Amino acid sequence: MVKRTPGVPDHILALLRRDRLQEARQALERIVRAEPREVVAKELLAQVLTRIADTAFGGGDLIAAIASYDAALALRPRDKQALFNRGVALYHAGRQREAAESYREVVSIDPDFAHAHS
Repeated sequence: MVKRTPGVPDHILALLRRDRLQEARQALERIVRAEPREVVAKELLAQVLTRIADTAFGGGDLIAAIASYDAALALRPRDKQALFNRGVALYHAGRQREAAESYREVVSIDPDFAHAHS
């Protein structure tokens, strides 16, 4: 459930409740462009981009997944789950060297993140 969040308009939260991720992404991007220091909107945008990437990966669209993970990581570079998932998508795209780098980044952030070691 998406809760009321200070700094995020209700219509964006309604889009998220209805799983309309692309529309929510566009609305959040407008806020971030207008107010680059808006931390809450940036955090929520990173989460939305990660969800979009996860959906694209699940649907087999590795290029879109990697692009969305990259966009999320530009906003939240130390997100270990997004880094790990990006590594998995890169691996499945045949980009093993980049995947390994993504896993190394995860381990540097959290040495106990077990999946990144394998």
